[in-house]
Formats: sequence, structure tokens, C-alpha cells
Amino acid sequence: MAAALTCGGTGGCVLVGVRADPAPEPVRFGLHVASEKPRDGFVRTVDEVGLPLFVEMEPLVTERDVLTATALEGTQRSFVKVEFTSGGTVALDYGTRALVGERLAVLIDGALVMSPRLRAPLEGGVLMLNGDFSVAEARHLAARLNAARAGG
Repeated sequence: MAAALTCGGTGGCVLVGVRADPAPEPVRFGLHVASEKPRDGFVRTVDEVGLPLFVEMEPLVTERDVLTATALEGTQRSFVKVEFTSGGTVALDYGTRALVGERLAVLIDGALVMSPRLRAPLEGGVLMLNGDFSVAEARHLAARLNAARAGG
């Protein structure tokens, strides 16, 4: 949409014809412990390939633990780099030490996006989400994570 600066005889000016992009809607994000076998307190869902997966409802970290999110464009797919607050970093570090070999569930707006097997504790407070995102999807998710961090 074209913008024009319209000035009246009283010396006041107004910018007309400008439409601001709407602020992205904040996202609900959670990193949860998951298992292929039923466990007390875990809820049944299915993983990315349709196999049963049981997810602990209490997350290790949420969108409130995100410091910043950045979309990174790869040659074949895009990623979202999520950097956590100091509290989120500690929660990931301590929370994942005993979980090596287990699966984690990444939930976005309550939907399972990925459920990787943890190969090492998540140290350093940075997580790369590589859920086969398009460039636009990665940018949108990063913007929504940042909006959630900012309080929506």
C-alpha cells in the first residue's frame, strides 16, 4: 500500500495509507520428556511417523525461558535457533543430564513438531529446531517465540 503525507492548513500532518504489519501472535512452546513406553503422568500421542509416544505434561522449558529466537536459512531447509535465559539454560542442563538416550518432545501450540532422541545433555542454552521448516515458517516461528518472550 502506498503512503502519503497529508498536511492540513493548521500545520498538522498525518501519514495516511500506511498499514503496519500485525504483530505476530505469541507461541506456546514446550520441551518435554517423552518415551515410547507408557509412564505414569505421561499422555499418549503419536510421533512424526505415527508411532505411539508418551509425553510428560510438565515441560522442562517453555516460551517464558526463551531469550531470543532467530531463523537461519539453510540450502535445503531452515532452522530456528533458540537461545534460552540463564534460568532456561540451567533447567535444560540439569533437566537433561539423566535423560541421555531418551526422547524429548518439542510442542508448539500443543502440537508435536519433533521428538528427537537426546544424545547428550543440552548444555550452553542454545537449541536448534530443525523441523523441516520453510524459510517463511522458520521466520514466523522465530517471530512468534520472540513475541511470547516480549509478553505478547
